[in-house]
Amino acid sequence: MASSSTEDNDFNPGLGLFALFAITAILFCIGAGIALGLVAAAAVAGMLAAGLLSGSMLIGWYQKSVLAGFKFLLYGGLSVGGGMTGSLFIWFVNRGLHWFSPGNSLVIGAIGGIMTGILMAFLLIQLLQRVVKHLGVLTQKRDN
Repeated sequence: MASSSTEDNDFNPGLGLFALFAITAILFCIGAGIALGLVAAAAVAGMLAAGLLSGSMLIGWYQKSVLAGFKFLLYGGLSVGGGMTGSLFIWFVNRGLHWFSPGNSLVIGAIGGIMTGILMAFLLIQLLQRVVKHLGVLTQKRDN
């Protein structure tokens, strides 16, 4: 009587090579998808930055004030950055604590981030105005 272990051993090297090529193709497609996603995100960020910069230049030119353009750049940049940062932060916190649904956590985080960005821009403008005023006083004292 023959041993059943030798009859059931259906090792096929061709299937192993096919599985190796299939896994390689799958990993390549995953990598290409990640790379395309990063390129798309960088393109959106670049267009957003170009829009903020050109908008602040147009506002400064229209109002004939560099300060108005700089304020628009700070308010716009910090509110957009705060919205993105706030939504991602609340989304990550919500994944662990399960406070809200994922969609609500993104919206709540974005609103909080935008408000924080506007507050930070306001405080930064106030700080910069005081520093410039202080430096102006120092240069006037030095000139006298």
